[in-house]
Amino acid sequence: MFVVIGLNQQTPLVYREQIAIQSANLSASICQLHQLPGIWACTVLSTCNRTEIYAETTDPEILLNWFKNHHTHLWEYLKPHLYVHTEVDALVHALHVACGLDSMLLGEPQVLGQLKQAFHLAIELGTINDALRNWFEFIFQMTKKIRTQSGISEHPISVASVAVDCIQEHIPELASQKALIIGSGDTARLAAIHLQEKGCHQFLITSRHMENAQSLSTLLSGTAIAITELNHYLHQVDIIITATSCPFPFISRNAIETALHQRLNQPMVLVDLAVPRDIEADVAELPHVTLINIDHLQQIQAHHQTERMRAGQIAKQMILDAIDVYDKKQKSLRANSLINDYRSHMKALAQTEIDRAHQRLSAGHCQFQVINELSERLIQKIIHHPTVGMQQAASDNRQDLLELAHYLFNPHRNDTATS
Repeated sequence: MFVVIGLNQQTPLVYREQIAIQSANLSASICQLHQLPGIWACTVLSTCNRTEIYAETTDPEILLNWFKNHHTHLWEYLKPHLYVHTEVDALVHALHVACGLDSMLLGEPQVLGQLKQAFHLAIELGTINDALRNWFEFIFQMTKKIRTQSGISEHPISVASVAVDCIQEHIPELASQKALIIGSGDTARLAAIHLQEKGCHQFLITSRHMENAQSLSTLLSGTAIAITELNHYLHQVDIIITATSCPFPFISRNAIETALHQRLNQPMVLVDLAVPRDIEADVAELPHVTLINIDHLQQIQAHHQTERMRAGQIAKQMILDAIDVYDKKQKSLRANSLINDYRSHMKALAQTEIDRAHQRLSAGHCQFQVINELSERLIQKIIHHPTVGMQQAASDNRQDLLELAHYLFNPHRNDTATS
């Protein structure tokens, strides 16, 4: 069965950041899951707002136990927020995620790309089988259709764009401001681009990988600095946006206090888009500092909210329609498989009797007698199992099976025969 198990933005940030799987550990976690008995295929989606396992398995309890064993000290806090979806419910959930309907910000497009990355990573690792591959491909195909036709993609929204809108609420005029971007991934890059579009043109960029920082600095016409020199530059900037995969906060209260002193207490706006957080939480207690994190963004009134809500309702109905399409497709595939197996069996029976008839003809037996024997023997073989089955159904008083047999074998049905 197909299963989705995980936690999303409804789980408090303090727990989300502790269970988030860092990119460096993601491949190992997927492979570890795949090696569990009863897991046929799997991948993991881990973002700032969700950690989810997608799998084909014999039993969801296998995934639950894995989750519990890896977060024993948090289990009592995580359990109320953990969800497990199977089969059709798993498909519905996955479509909601891919379409941005299960996001902190309705219609967010970024999660679709993250889900595709999780899928392709699993392909590279060899943890995807044909069944889960087809499942994901259906999701991606329907998501493209739903996002386009519902109108939800006409009003794109992301954590990065909302973060920049929030910055502008505190600093309406951005042209004279200097920003420090920490990180070079998609989130940091998008936030920097949105900030530039809003009028900010002075950028410092740093990252654990200097070449990535230099690449982003070229795009922004900014300056790349070494991550080891970070604290020496904090006092020079008015805005800090950080979005790294560091497993612990590396911007301390003391560092910001020092920067404020050097700035003569000129205000600073700090935006922490990382999970786990990059900035110590008690930085928010400092005067002249505005600290915004992922959970704060959930409280912001997003642009085009009315339009996205309307489009979201259309998208939800389209998901239900997509489930019907999927269900009919699966039933058709099962029927085709049964038909093909039945056809192959009948062909094998016929071939056996044809080979026997050829042998008898070669031995000089009468052609008419051989043809009659071929017909009689083939008929007996074809009707043997259905006859035994109907006799047993009658003996067991299984009227439902007899009615089904009548439906399948009724020779007087007015169906058009095809050759």
